[in-house]
Amino acid sequence: MTFSVRSYIGSIADSVKGFTRGVADTERDVTQRDDAQGIPTTLKDKDGVSNYFSSDKSGDKSPGKPRSPTKPSVFAKFRFSKGVALGVGVLVAAYVFATQFTGPPNYDATYDNVMPPKGPYGPVTIRKDRSDPGVSGYGSKIVAVAAAAIEDELSRGWCPAESFLTPSSLRTDTCAFQLGKYQVLADSIQAFKQQKIGFKGTSNDYAPDLIRAAGNINFSPDVWIWIYGTNRYFSDAVKNLRSYNTDLVNGKTGFNADLYRLDQLMEVFVEETEGEESSLAQLEVNNFILIGSSRAAFDHGKGVFAMVCELMKAFEVDGFKIISDRNAWDSFDIAKGESCKVSQIRTPVISIVGDISSYMQELKGAAQISHARLSQARNALAAPNHE
Repeated sequence: MTFSVRSYIGSIADSVKGFTRGVADTERDVTQRDDAQGIPTTLKDKDGVSNYFSSDKSGDKSPGKPRSPTKPSVFAKFRFSKGVALGVGVLVAAYVFATQFTGPPNYDATYDNVMPPKGPYGPVTIRKDRSDPGVSGYGSKIVAVAAAAIEDELSRGWCPAESFLTPSSLRTDTCAFQLGKYQVLADSIQAFKQQKIGFKGTSNDYAPDLIRAAGNINFSPDVWIWIYGTNRYFSDAVKNLRSYNTDLVNGKTGFNADLYRLDQLMEVFVEETEGEESSLAQLEVNNFILIGSSRAAFDHGKGVFAMVCELMKAFEVDGFKIISDRNAWDSFDIAKGESCKVSQIRTPVISIVGDISSYMQELKGAAQISHARLSQARNALAAPNHE
């Protein structure tokens, strides 16, 4: 799905507002006209006006004597035609459907084919493999992947900022998985800014696009401001990241290899996975079905490690020289592989063979191993240069 169904929400809301205003205007005009003509207000429906002075069908044939008025229907009471009421109902139903359509979690999302822009001043070299001299002149792969990951989730439908009509907890898998990915992305982009990885001139001259991206992505993931404020801020973060990469390859901003410290960025992964591993360790599930907060924690953990996996692949491109200089490829590859394994653990619904806790134990064990390997890779990258 390449676009968000939320693009229809504005038009739907405008249509509902137009129907409501039209009904209100018609009601006011009819009331003013009938008051001027002296027609009783309570009997303005089609049958009521014609039968008001008619004879009572129950037996009294006296001319001019009104029959007893029956209780008006809800449509007559509020002067709604059935057609208008049906139209409003359809629009409301369409709105609810559109705002809840997010699709299943994108567990298999990968950004290996995402390419940063290329230009005369691009500092990154893209290689087919580690023995390939590669082609230089590209922008940051990690920045390109971060932008693509945010855009991917927005295009599928951002779950935590969904309609208040039906709580997002009804879509546990998608919401929790997206929030796990968001948590890693937000902290990683914040690390970009703090390390001044993009500046030109003095060390205090930060790249403005990275500052804006960090501010936008750290906006709360579930806020409504002028209809889906979260979506708007996250979309702006994507634009900021891509603008930075464009400026980078065109020489308008810098990319200082000494400041682009992969070991410091790895610290983000270590901290994120440590917190996630600790949260999972506290979960105890002894049922035959995985629901509620336990299910949310399960998918949130998968989202965290899935995003770490994809960003590790991107760091391998941007930080190729740093990893090589520190002779850290072995520990880096192991950490990357273990992180990717965690996100591939299946999220069960019902355990037919045994207790559901076996799946949870599998996830806990994989998370623990991944965190340990990431810590080892971080230490290797923090070691002195081996050149």
